[in-house]
Amino acid sequence: MITGRRRIIIIIISVIIGSVFATLLLMSRRGTLTTNDWVTIGINFLFALAIVFAIGILLRKISR
Repeated sequence: MITGRRRIIIIIISVIIGSVFATLLLMSRRGTLTTNDWVTIGINFLFALAIVFAIGILLRKISR
């Protein structure tokens, strides 16, 4: 069984890896990133984290 703390760590790591991948992809296509690009990446990171946590909470309630 996976503990709550371990689940949160896995979620955070997976979102960070996805955000880093998206950043590298954006950098390879556009070259130098502007301030707006960094803000967009940050907002995408926060939304991804919120969505993944919400789905995790929903699935946890369903499994109980």
